Amino acid sequence: MFLVTRLDDGTDGPAETTGGDDESAAPAPTLDQVDAVEVQALPTAPAWPDSSTTGVPDGVVLTPSSGFDITDDGTVIDGLDITGCLVVRADDVTIRNSRIRGSCGAGAIDTGTNGQSGILIEDVEIDGLGENPDGYLLGASGFTCRRCDIHSGGNGIRIVNDVVIEDSYIHDIVNVDGAHFTAIGSNGGQRIVLRHNNIDNPAGGSAALGLYGDFAPIQNVLVENNLFNGGNSYAVYAGAIGGKAFPDGNNVRFIDNRWGREYWDLSAQYGPVSGFGANDPGNEWSGNEFLDGEIIEP
Repeated sequence: MFLVTRLDDGTDGPAETTGGDDESAAPAPTLDQVDAVEVQALPTAPAWPDSSTTGVPDGVVLTPSSGFDITDDGTVIDGLDITGCLVVRADDVTIRNSRIRGSCGAGAIDTGTNGQSGILIEDVEIDGLGENPDGYLLGASGFTCRRCDIHSGGNGIRIVNDVVIEDSYIHDIVNVDGAHFTAIGSNGGQRIVLRHNNIDNPAGGSAALGLYGDFAPIQNVLVENNLFNGGNSYAVYAGAIGGKAFPDGNNVRFIDNRWGREYWDLSAQYGPVSGFGANDPGNEWSGNEFLDGEIIEP
């Protein structure tokens, strides 16, 4: 079923960069201006998201469509098979039970960086088709991505501000020699939650998760109960990278995450993590291990 409705009111290896413009340089709020995010307990036997638990649910019949712009607040997209890209320039938009195939520079789903909010993306597959290794598949602000299957692009998800990603599978990042690509990357941002995701980048890419203070600080971030694999440098760059314009992160918490050894013995070529600011205000590192139980210290 296809449904569109509208409401009446309308980082010692090298430090890497994911690229992008300076779109998040606005002054950041103090910590007491940001609501605390409750840390959830790690399940005894976590089941990591994969293609069977993400994307379009079984039984959903999709209706073919071309890409289009969404400009009306409250729009609901349900049950579409979209060839092309969605550009969201409205608030309180819902995109569910749908597949988007294609890649644009700012994302197969482009939510912008201009203050849109309340965008919910759930039970959605984004397939970049390997067409645009310089592009993103989803980005960049004001959205929640839940049970998403995101794959076959040069970069998976780009984050600026106000983003929640949970129960999702980001994988099969396109391998291009010399590229600094990430499954999830930010060049500066805040109010970010990454919870219970399978974040995978084969050896050709830079990192599974790259948090870099290029254009703004990395701050007010919770990374909890995720699985990381891969990266040609480190699997995770954790927000405090020397040489960046904003080399310190604050209120960055890594809680109960796991690292796999699928591509490298250390998860990535140089190691599981670099650039965690242990002495920066509000930062926390606890319960982080390889899948075989070896403790990881930043």
